[in-house]
Amino acid sequence: MSLNLAQPLRDAILGLSGITDLLGTYAGEPSIFTRRPVPGEGVYPMIVISPDIVLVNQDALINFRPVIMRDLAIYGQAIRETSALGQQDDYRNIEAIGYALREAFHRRREMLVVDDYNVIDIVASGPIPAPTGDDRLLGRVVTLTIRLSKNA
Repeated sequence: MSLNLAQPLRDAILGLSGITDLLGTYAGEPSIFTRRPVPGEGVYPMIVISPDIVLVNQDALINFRPVIMRDLAIYGQAIRETSALGQQDDYRNIEAIGYALREAFHRRREMLVVDDYNVIDIVASGPIPAPTGDDRLLGRVVTLTIRLSKNA
């Protein structure tokens, strides 16, 4: 099956100015990446769209119905700058982005347009803490479970 949700998810997020306004930029666009490793010049906060975490089928006799899970990981810096107000970090932005992503996608199938498929539903869970492997980074993850039906 050649079904890649990375670009449709990126396009959907790009349409959410309440989220993109909180992101850093890379090459003049909001920092939304569809693969790892992300470019070293990427500016935090950023969203990283995972590859498929789970890919199963709920097919019928003559209907192809993939169910795909993807993570939307949001990363920011634990210590971004030091100012007269003290150390600043991206914690509140990361939390806000995580909850905004959940709100934008949960039970909102119209958010996603996938060529040759109908979106049956989208269930969002999270945000939960994301693994970072670096004490200088903060992360949250929203997991999307997307059920599709192939157009006839």
